[in-house]
Amino acid sequence: MQHWVFSCIFVLAHAVLPLLNIVIFLTTHNKINADFMPVNFALM
Repeated sequence: MQHWVFSCIFVLAHAVLPLLNIVIFLTTHNKINADFMPVNFALM
């Protein structure tokens, strides 16, 4: 493999991983919010 191929993959990975992390965080966060919604209402 040429060096530029590695750097392209490297850059792509670094661009995609944060997006994946954000998507995973948002989906899990929304799921947790949905699960704890009754608790929030009970605390209010």
